[in-house]
Amino acid sequence: MKIRQVIILISLLAVLGIIYVPILREKPNDTATKIQDEKFYIPVITVEPREVKQDFIVYGQILPSQPIDVQMEVQGVISQDNRSLKVGTTFRKGEILVNLERKEAAYNLLARRSSFATLVATVLPDISIDFPSERKKWEKYLSSIRATETLAPLPVPSTEKEDMLLKARNINTEYYAVKALETQFDKYLYVAPYDGVIVQSNVENGSIVSPGARILSIARNDNYEVKAPIKLEWLDYFRNASSVTMITPFGDTVGSGKLLRNARSINTQTQSIDGFFSLNNLPKKDLIQGMFLNILVSGPSLEAVSVLPENAVVNNTVQIYKDSLIVSKNVEIVGNQKDSVFVRGLQNYDRVVTDPFINPRPDMKFIAIEK
Repeated sequence: MKIRQVIILISLLAVLGIIYVPILREKPNDTATKIQDEKFYIPVITVEPREVKQDFIVYGQILPSQPIDVQMEVQGVISQDNRSLKVGTTFRKGEILVNLERKEAAYNLLARRSSFATLVATVLPDISIDFPSERKKWEKYLSSIRATETLAPLPVPSTEKEDMLLKARNINTEYYAVKALETQFDKYLYVAPYDGVIVQSNVENGSIVSPGARILSIARNDNYEVKAPIKLEWLDYFRNASSVTMITPFGDTVGSGKLLRNARSINTQTQSIDGFFSLNNLPKKDLIQGMFLNILVSGPSLEAVSVLPENAVVNNTVQIYKDSLIVSKNVEIVGNQKDSVFVRGLQNYDRVVTDPFINPRPDMKFIAIEK
């Protein structure tokens, strides 16, 4: 039994020897030699510090000026012959935008004016007897009353007794009742306050309207604003600019403007403030509510700066390629624009790695690919 165990042990040692002897014989520097011989390709750009004009650009959206939610103060049905109330319909200042059916209200108003005229007629005999000098003014007022016309102001009583007579006959009460109906009658119409366009509609002709319910949203179509978030450190440049340039995302200049106002609170996530710009479009440059625009203002000139891609700078440090090696170099960021940053601290013809290599070792060899 012991002989068999010895044979098994010898066989096992022989197998292990076959496996590990070649490994042990391998030179320890072979792996290091392979790493040293391996080449790594990196993208670089050659910089030449120069004067750069810094522009500040923010991204905004066209908004309507003076938007209004249209509400009616009375209940009614929108007339079937009312103008179209579909989104995009334009209108002129002073035109009737919403017309509620008001035939019943008109009949009530006509009847109330006629009753008021009758009431004034019944008081004339007493005025003729008690206040003969005032008869002509009341006769003239009575003749001015028309069922289809707005009531003129009541004649002013000459004495306290005349005033008491009018009150006793309910002349004042009935007059104000008629004026209240006239005011309510006008509320069946909504007159456009400016030249504009319907931007939202919740009704159509024939719809029932409830008091206080929003039925339309309208906005001026001859005046727009552009809302854009502005970085806090850029705000003074936009405030002090006499004019800014409005450019479409495709690079087409469509107009100019000026910062009108800015919000009083800051977006805590982006550290930006909403700014509102006027918009003066160029001739033949059509603008539509909701369009996005780039808003550009020229900033100061920067001396001796290099323009690098944002990715090339990490924690105010760049990688420089030289003699097949890369080394780190500190730089000062003095500005930025779109996807680029402006830095100082580089020399003429420094070759900057645009996509920094993570944790390069001193023994690594690199091949630069100029971009």
